[in-house]
Amino acid sequence: MKGGLQTLMRITIEIEGEERPACVIDAISRWLL
Repeated sequence: MKGGLQTLMRITIEIEGEERPACVIDAISRWLL
């Protein structure tokens, strides 16, 4: 991103014994400098 910074954070919540995750969260932050 020109003139700033972009970060991506992924959080995955899993349940023991399950194949698929219970929840996946993607959070994008943009910092303008």
